[in-house]
Amino acid sequence: MFDLVFTIFPLIFAAMFIFTIVMIFRQFGRVRQIQDRVFDTIDRQLERGDADGTAAQDRTPRDYHCDQCGARLEDGGDVSPSGDFKCSYCGKWSNIHSRSR
Repeated sequence: MFDLVFTIFPLIFAAMFIFTIVMIFRQFGRVRQIQDRVFDTIDRQLERGDADGTAAQDRTPRDYHCDQCGARLEDGGDVSPSGDFKCSYCGKWSNIHSRSR
């Protein structure tokens, strides 16, 4: 009986050790797959010139807001060459460079 205990326990320990090592390497493989997907997505966005996830052509004047009231800039609003625009809601002037989005 005593010999059986010294034979079975090392086998169980070795099996658990091997199982743990295999699971660790499988997890590294899964992490690598996720990283590859994330990096591929980032590379595609950078190739399009789209670092924040929205393409530059998708941004419209509606993405700009008035500094005073928060209303969105309308399509036909007055915009100066320096980026100043007149809010169609409150009538005050704001700059598109001060708060975009």
